[in-house]
Parts: sequence; structure tokens; C-alpha cells
Amino acid sequence: MARFPESAGEGAPSEGAVRVKGRTPAGLRSGAVRKGGDDPIPGHVGAGRLRGRRALVAGGFDRVEGPGRVLAAALAKEGAAVAVAGAANGGAVPAQRTRGRRGPTAGTRPEPGVLAAADLLGGLGAHTLPLHCEPGDETDCRKAVAHTALEFGGIDLLVVCADVPPAAWRMTDLGARELERGLRDSVFGAFWLVQAASLYMLEGSAVVLAATRRGGAEHVGYAAGAAGVMSMARSLAVPMRERGIAINGLLLDGADDPRRTAEAGLELATATSGQDTGEVWSLPGRRRAD
Repeated sequence: MARFPESAGEGAPSEGAVRVKGRTPAGLRSGAVRKGGDDPIPGHVGAGRLRGRRALVAGGFDRVEGPGRVLAAALAKEGAAVAVAGAANGGAVPAQRTRGRRGPTAGTRPEPGVLAAADLLGGLGAHTLPLHCEPGDETDCRKAVAHTALEFGGIDLLVVCADVPPAAWRMTDLGARELERGLRDSVFGAFWLVQAASLYMLEGSAVVLAATRRGGAEHVGYAAGAAGVMSMARSLAVPMRERGIAINGLLLDGADDPRRTAEAGLELATATSGQDTGEVWSLPGRRRAD
């Protein structure tokens, strides 16, 4: 069983959690998110389907139409409180001391894409919390879940986007280290997040595991990880169903229409733990993946 902080001091948002309001994050790499106000699904109007729900979206914030950003915006527009978590670009950066409802916080600062996403969600009127989380680090994954639960009072929705941009190696240069990194950043990270979040989830909660197809031998480590994440959605369906929690997979191709991604993600986020669990949907076309 996963170990969680036994006291507020050990798990409270004093490390890794940064509340930012009213500013545009700087230092974004070329081609990435450039301002918090870029809405990836401007045509989507929420209907309150997730009002009162509490969500954590991990990964997929490196670009404006990244799956994490798209799904976080969709959840927020439907009324959910949404924490967003991602890795730092280029390593850990000390957090600035900022003032929030619980006073100054310090620690490892989230990546610019995560801060931009939090800016966007705040502009949409959502309660949001940006968090630092290296997907291949077990402690980071568990802390991101703990911070979210402490801030929101629980977790009803978990969305994991195994969308880590892989380094491109030639097949002849790939070794155990590179392959293991791809698996840790996808399969291991997704499992740690699901395992940790499940301890906070009540009956009626939902988990969505998303991954992006990567072709070519140079991406074999990531491709294996994406396949593993989709398989995880199927293999965890039975134990999660016993607790009344739905878990499903969403396989993307990297060039999906953000509106389709949002629609599919929302349908899976509102799935029940009956027959609507243990499925893997493939976009475009929102069809079941074999």
C-alpha cells in the first residue's frame, strides 16, 4: 500500500506547490505555450457537468494544444477544481515566495507550461493549483496527489497524460538506461499517481490515462511506455471497479483536434465504474483500440 504523509507538515503544500495569479510565466521554449490566456478549446462552453468535482491533471503541458492543457481546460469549463502538475524544463528551479490562501510557499517551481495552464484555468474562474511533478520520480507523484487532496479536500478525477517528449536516439544507440527512462516517465509515473490517488477517491470517481502514439525505432522506449499505460487501464479495471472507480485509456496520435480530445476526455471523466471502465479509446474517431 502506498505511504502517505502522516502529518500536514510532511504533505502540506510547502514544497512543490506554487500559487500564481495575474501574471504570464516567462522562460518558455520556442514553439511552446506563450501566455496563459491561450485557450486550446475556445469553442467549448461548459454545462456544469463536473461542478463540485476535484481533479488532478498530470503531464501534457509543454504546448498550447498539449493533451494536459486541453483536458484541464475542459474540466475547468465544466466546473471542476483542477490542479495541474508537470516536470520542470531543464531541471528544478527554486520557487519564488508567493502569497496564497495559506501564506507564502517555496520549493521546486512548476514548469512554465504548468504555470501558464494555471493562469488559463484561473482566468476561466476555476479553483486551480500548479504543482511540480517529475513523472519518473515516485516521491514527486505522491506529493502531487497529496497536495491536491489537501488543497481541495479530496480527489474525484485523475487525468494522467504520458506525453513526455522523448529524446530521439538511433536504434543502435538505445540502451537500458534510455529504455528505462521512457518506461519510468510513462508506466511507472502513471501507476504511482493512480495508486496514490485511489486512496483518496470515493465511489463515483474516475481515472483517465492518456498517451500519444510515437512512431519510429528511435521512440521505441516511449512507444513501449504508451502501450503499457493503455494496458494498465485495462488491467486495473477490476480492482478499481470493486471500489466504484472507473478507469479508462485515451490513445492520441499527436495531431488530434483539441475539441475531439476534450469531448472524449470529458466522456471518460464522467464514466461510471459499471461497464464503462477498462476501455481504451483511440483518436481520431473516438473508437475502441484493440
